[in-house]
Amino acid sequence: MSNSNTTLIDFAQGLRHCDQQTATYRAVLQAFCEQYAQAAVFDATASDELIYHELHSLKGLSATIGAQPLSDSAADLFKNWTTIEKSKKNNGLADLQVQLDAVLVAINQHLKQNI
Repeated sequence: MSNSNTTLIDFAQGLRHCDQQTATYRAVLQAFCEQYAQAAVFDATASDELIYHELHSLKGLSATIGAQPLSDSAADLFKNWTTIEKSKKNNGLADLQVQLDAVLVAINQHLKQNI
């Protein structure tokens, strides 16, 4: 579609991760959307341990679907989670949520265009 979606998610890369199996990749994208469709995935009031595990999951899953910038952001926050102060954690989570929301929009557009 547009270049902004291309920078958010590389659908060709995600498809390669699924061995070029279009139906499998589509199912993975749909599962990703279902898992992260909640309004605020990263609730700053959740325990640090829970958020830490969510960051790890997002890091891997977003890389699998081809959303490398989101994966990189989650990886950076994950790597530094135990050493950064609360305000930086909250800012990082807010930024990550914005990126995640944009990826979800891009995926939904892709799925609608590639029925």
